[in-house]
Amino acid sequence: MWFIGKLSRDKRGAGSIIGAVFIVLILLSGFTFYTLNVNTTEHYNETLDSMSELDWNRNRENIVIKEVEITDENKLNVTVENESPILAHIILLGIFNKTDNTQQYSSLNEYIEPAETENIVSDSTVIEGKKYVIQLVTELGNTIEHKFYPASEVNCKLTLITAPPTAYEGNNITVLLIVTHNDTEVDTIQNVTVSLEAEPTGLVEVKEEPSSLTVVGLQKGESAFFRWVYNTTDTGTVTFNATYEQAPTGTYALSTVEIISPLGDGEGESKYDFVDEEGDDPIGSHSLFSAQQAGPDGIVDTLLESNTGGDPEEWVSPSGYEDPNNQWSDETNAYDDDTGTHAENDVPKYRWSKYLVLTLSGTITCGKIRYYIDRENADIDQVEIDIYDGTWTIVYIGAGTWNAWTNVSFTETSVTKMRFKFYNENEDHPREAFVCEADFLQSGGSANYELDLEVRWTEVDHDETNEWLCIYRGTMGSEDILVDVWNGTAWINVFTNLSSGWNSLDVSSYLVSSTFTIRFRGGTETGDVTEDKWEIDATFLYVWS
Repeated sequence: MWFIGKLSRDKRGAGSIIGAVFIVLILLSGFTFYTLNVNTTEHYNETLDSMSELDWNRNRENIVIKEVEITDENKLNVTVENESPILAHIILLGIFNKTDNTQQYSSLNEYIEPAETENIVSDSTVIEGKKYVIQLVTELGNTIEHKFYPASEVNCKLTLITAPPTAYEGNNITVLLIVTHNDTEVDTIQNVTVSLEAEPTGLVEVKEEPSSLTVVGLQKGESAFFRWVYNTTDTGTVTFNATYEQAPTGTYALSTVEIISPLGDGEGESKYDFVDEEGDDPIGSHSLFSAQQAGPDGIVDTLLESNTGGDPEEWVSPSGYEDPNNQWSDETNAYDDDTGTHAENDVPKYRWSKYLVLTLSGTITCGKIRYYIDRENADIDQVEIDIYDGTWTIVYIGAGTWNAWTNVSFTETSVTKMRFKFYNENEDHPREAFVCEADFLQSGGSANYELDLEVRWTEVDHDETNEWLCIYRGTMGSEDILVDVWNGTAWINVFTNLSSGWNSLDVSSYLVSSTFTIRFRGGTETGDVTEDKWEIDATFLYVWS
């Protein structure tokens, strides 16, 4: 049956509501999908940023193991430095015993600030003489490895130096041993204990030795130094042999010294001819010249340097000027020795003037200048003064002292110039500033200590087969003492420095007449500001055929 007619008003309203609900649901679904998509994208981007920052920090992190040593309790003490710009967090310490093939890990919670150093002590014990590899693991995932091996596993470079290469019986030999950790694989050697032997025995005896023969924790690239002093007791060739405990086969160093008699072989008739008299034009002094004419007996002649320098300090006026900006006038008045005249500058309002440079014709040693300045009025309220010693250095800046001589001191240096500039605080008008005079204080010449003392033989036997100069030295100053001989026309150096005890050499090529002259000289004759002295016990010529 068909029904023909219109829907009621209520039924038409219900249909409209249902349609509206569907539209809202569609809109909400779209918005929800959009929001979810946006959140997912943001989370993804945040994750990427976090991972990028983590990688960036991981690459920047730089933890360095600086030192490793075994404590008295047989623990490992690891010194760690954070050389990176970020905070480091160390979470694990690994100790691998490569000798016994064992390993141990222990948790850590060590935070180390940038440039900070921390000591990390292991919980587990270690045994000296075993090979260990140490690992540190950071929270960012970096691993730091350090090899800590005994000396038996490392070929160190040994350098043995002996001086002098030829020594007179009774003199000393200095022996220097240098142990260098040059192994490229091992980071730290647990300890190195050195030894030194002299063969054959009986030629030398030790006088001084190192306070310790062991160095602990020798780092890659570092060197340790050991020093001995031996006294020679007989003639012959002595060989020094240096090595270290448990050194790998072939790791040693050798050095030889020839020990000779100070008086030659002494065959045939011999004669000792002591020095006769002091020479001419002495620089320095003898305390007891007659002590050189006998002995050696412990009675000494002390040779003392004298001061040949030391000029007084003096004020020096500039000899010229520089006006780089052509802003000054009457520049020479600044050094005409008249405070009633002046160089002047019209200083612009509210700014500094240009420089007036006063120069010297050469370089002087200077630690003080003086100035005499003036001004139009108090608007000129500051002055700057610089000196030039290769670079410009400000020695004064401030309110200045006006119409009076004023000194400015600074660290002594080599000076060639000074310069002035002035400040005008007036915001509306320029003001005049004046340099009336300026001087440099040239420092007094430094003391210069010299020694030049001649001694002479007047009737010496000069036609023997063997002719030796013999000098017995006592206590010496820190400066070297030289000995020259006169060959008739010039001085010839024969000793560059006298050693303790006997100093002897053949002078037959110089001893050609009955008069023979030698001189003692200081090793530093220029710029020597320290007075030195040397003891001479005996000086003679030993001649025989």
